[in-house]
Amino acid sequence: MDGISGEDMKSRFLYEGKKVVIHTHDENEYISKIINTFHTWYEAPLLEYLKQFKPKCFVDIGANIGNHSLFFYLNGTKEIHAFEPQKDNFKLLELNCPFPEYNTYNVALGNELKEISMDSQPLNMGACRVVEGNNTEMRLLDMYTLKPDLIKIDVEDMEVEVIEGAMETLKKHHPRLIVEHSDLQHFYKTFRLLEPLGYKVKPFVKEHWEVFEYA
Repeated sequence: MDGISGEDMKSRFLYEGKKVVIHTHDENEYISKIINTFHTWYEAPLLEYLKQFKPKCFVDIGANIGNHSLFFYLNGTKEIHAFEPQKDNFKLLELNCPFPEYNTYNVALGNELKEISMDSQPLNMGACRVVEGNNTEMRLLDMYTLKPDLIKIDVEDMEVEVIEGAMETLKKHHPRLIVEHSDLQHFYKTFRLLEPLGYKVKPFVKEHWEVFEYA
């Protein structure tokens, strides 16, 4: 079996007295395995830290199966926008986040309007990347009239392009950003874009430096 075998797997657990059900890929896929093994949220420490900021509008860029968006919904965020271009991930995202306030978009975000495709990484569907093709649309975040106060960006080395396409939104609303970088080169490029806007930066956990908070 691979991580997108089509089986309807569900992980069930209690979170602060609430019953949570998350549709996942099968047991061999990395993110699904963590959720199903530990019966909790993927990246739970990060989510618990972010909960204190009580975002009114959360934008989830690289939403995967909707783990982060569902967490914020259950913690009272009223407006959520989730962008996930990989079609197998997006099917689960829609199952996990069917509530009316939710907005899901099967598009990639970047710095230009064009057609792209997404690859598939059955053992880690969070590692899917933009490739050449024409079955998925790429747009700019600035094309949407959103007023975010928290944005998560996990886009497999596309974070610079995503931010370039979101500069007007960032200048106008100055949301807190949580960005995952695969290496220091991508971190430095991102910070050079954000520093002129007044953003300060710190790693979420020093031992796991790849996740940075910009505020």
